[in-house]
Amino acid sequence: MLEAIPLAERFPVSPRVGQRYVHPDRDDVVGSLEFSLDGSKLVGGTYPKNNLQIWDIGTGKQLTLIDTPDGYKSTSDFWSPSLDFSRFYTWHEGRPVVERLEVNGEPAVKKQYPDSRIQVWSSEDGRLLEEFQESPPNWIRLAQLSPGGDDLVTWEIPAGIWTAREPFVQRAFNLRDRQWRSLPGTWGPVTFADNSRKLATFASVDDNPDYADSIVIADFPGCDELRRIELPEGVHSIDGDPRFDETGSLLVAGFRTYERKNVWNKWQTTLASFDVETGEAIAAWRFPFDNDSPLPARQFTGRGTWMMVTLRNEMKKLIALKTPEMTIEWETDLGDFDYAERPVVAPDDRFVAVICTPGKLQHFPGKPIDWNLATQPILMLFDCQSGALIEKAYLPVGSNRLTFSPDGQSAVFASVGGAYSIDLADLLAESGRFPNLP
Repeated sequence: MLEAIPLAERFPVSPRVGQRYVHPDRDDVVGSLEFSLDGSKLVGGTYPKNNLQIWDIGTGKQLTLIDTPDGYKSTSDFWSPSLDFSRFYTWHEGRPVVERLEVNGEPAVKKQYPDSRIQVWSSEDGRLLEEFQESPPNWIRLAQLSPGGDDLVTWEIPAGIWTAREPFVQRAFNLRDRQWRSLPGTWGPVTFADNSRKLATFASVDDNPDYADSIVIADFPGCDELRRIELPEGVHSIDGDPRFDETGSLLVAGFRTYERKNVWNKWQTTLASFDVETGEAIAAWRFPFDNDSPLPARQFTGRGTWMMVTLRNEMKKLIALKTPEMTIEWETDLGDFDYAERPVVAPDDRFVAVICTPGKLQHFPGKPIDWNLATQPILMLFDCQSGALIEKAYLPVGSNRLTFSPDGQSAVFASVGGAYSIDLADLLAESGRFPNLP
């Protein structure tokens, strides 16, 4: 007789956890959240069911449910809202059509992607407004709206006949003139400068999608390459997206360096800063641990600091790296957690938040997740300036992906069957030293 698996220990959920935003499927996990620019609405996306749900922030009432096609994608961030929140853009990958053949006596594969397309949805009533494809359709793996809201930028695998690994390509679809344009660079999603006039992305080695040898900086929307920053000698792959600072004059990028090609089990990660106008390297910081990569925040602080969390199995750390010098401003131990999410910086740079989870999730293939066996996540809130711990709070099981409101007065996080709000008003009102809660 098999021994019963013990239920995971439970702790009282923090009293800071307030309004619940309920999803119709109480067992589905919301994997991404975003506020409207005015902070009045919240949208959450479930995965792989790929539903989008829009709630009223104040009441928690569902305003719209958008039922996009089910299916696994390369990311749970499968949607982009228009700037006014009136439309949502998603992509549908579909199933490839594969035919094996020979080209000049060599085995080859012909791949087509007839169902891969962009879809546009109404946020008012959830209707599918329109769809569009390239001709012939490529396999869209990622799609993101440009900061100006006029273009959808995609990362794709092109249709065709291949005797080796297919390359990646990047394209931009202009929503006004309905034209597709090719972008330079072939490795991963692009990053825009805040003024939307420049973008950065990695480029592959001789069209080999496994390795990167340079960073491409291009103008936008013209899509012409401005300069190419060569990575150091060696075998590299990317480690996260390159990021512009708020001025657009500094770029920070991470890359993994391997001992040789096709040996993936040992690497070192480097974070380097570059001058955008000249492409010259300013400084670099080599991660102190082998086989580790940082989970960076999605934006710099106003002081030019880049927050990151280590991924090692042992003690995880939160590190504040000062740019462009690439020196450690401060670091603090998070604890011996099995999983930690990327840090999230509040809009006013007051707080940096990290959700950590002890223990591994018991999940058996082909069966639904038993959340009674899942361990309980912990929210850790730090002072952005010093790294001092402000508060440690237990969250509901399955909690993830914290997002601050546009005014920084509150935050929301995704969870099983919906999302929750967190009130931070009392901490923001304090003029003295923050309480250091256990």
